[in-house]
Amino acid sequence: MHPILISQLTPARTIYLCAFLLHLLTSQLPLVNQEWVFIDAARYFLKQNPVLLEEYFSYQANTLGMPILVASVAKLLPGLNISTVYRMVSATSILLLGEAIIRANQLITKGYNTQSVLLCVLVNPLIWTFAGRATADLFPASLAIFSVVLFWEASNNAPKAMLAMLGMGLAITLKYHALLLLPLVVTEQFTRKHRKISLTHLLLRLLAILIIPASYVLAVKYYFNYWFTPDNFHEMLRFNFGNFLNNLLVYLGYLGI
Repeated sequence: MHPILISQLTPARTIYLCAFLLHLLTSQLPLVNQEWVFIDAARYFLKQNPVLLEEYFSYQANTLGMPILVASVAKLLPGLNISTVYRMVSATSILLLGEAIIRANQLITKGYNTQSVLLCVLVNPLIWTFAGRATADLFPASLAIFSVVLFWEASNNAPKAMLAMLGMGLAITLKYHALLLLPLVVTEQFTRKHRKISLTHLLLRLLAILIIPASYVLAVKYYFNYWFTPDNFHEMLRFNFGNFLNNLLVYLGYLGI
């Protein structure tokens, strides 16, 4: 192994690398719940069978971002089954989340024991389960969190800031929930005492982030004739205070876990 790579392989990074490898080793286990829906959607972009896409639209209100991403990776790994590729992509959320935790801890003035935090997070049943599943849940969230940390690291580092904007834009495209982390990006812009950030500069950054999801939404409207979610989910997902309260309590429950 290259000496530079060895020097970067800290005990904390060893923890998330081992977790990642364990997920790769279990990628051949039988599919559960609705993994097959996401996998068939990814297969559509390889086989162009419209039945697979209709199937996805009838079961899922998620974007087509993850299936498109997985299909793109599958083209680079033609010898692997599409379900294996999907789970491999999901497992990389462990790498993103693990690295985000390490970097975030380094930014905190009074940091915590990184290894302990990593173990608590990665062994969490919710995180562990979704990291090994072919869904659209943990990977977009991990990418969004990693991108936020990159923003806080970037300071005057333009390439790192561009990478953070690209990552955040992609995360939002994969799952719209990542939009909820944009306030952290805005906060970062106004908490650096040694920097003067103009409103124009902030708006340009937000615009750069939203270019990818906006392009996706327009492409979906052009090719599939719907905005944001398929038509059959419009009634189900329309705003209702009762549903909002119920969803809020459910998500708080998940966060509690």
